[in-house]
Amino acid sequence: MVAKKYLGIDHGAAKIGLSLSAGTLAMPYAVLEQPIDEYSQIAALVAQEQIDAIVVGVPVDAKGNDTETARHVREFIAKLCTYVSVPVVTTSERYTTAQAQRMNVGKTDDAHAASLLLQTYIDQHGND
Repeated sequence: MVAKKYLGIDHGAAKIGLSLSAGTLAMPYAVLEQPIDEYSQIAALVAQEQIDAIVVGVPVDAKGNDTETARHVREFIAKLCTYVSVPVVTTSERYTTAQAQRMNVGKTDDAHAASLLLQTYIDQHGND
């Protein structure tokens, strides 16, 4: 059985972190800094990389409830769904940015945060 190929997205106010899966491993891919047309860029990446599904991190609080930022992320997801034909699913992105910053990877923090949330999703749901 061939593993699904996922695109992980950590959507921030100024930057969007992207990660890709390779089998059961999520890897940082890129950071879109102040993207002008992020939807078209992401749709092109989905086609180019033959992505099977997109996993978007939604910021939740310690109790698992949406944060204020989650509303903006959900609006992003709704619009993204009009640009892509693959499923878009969500997962908690709680603490992923802080974890990535502790890794001290500099400008790729957001891509590493995307890989952390994607890896968590794959670990919880499998990749088949």
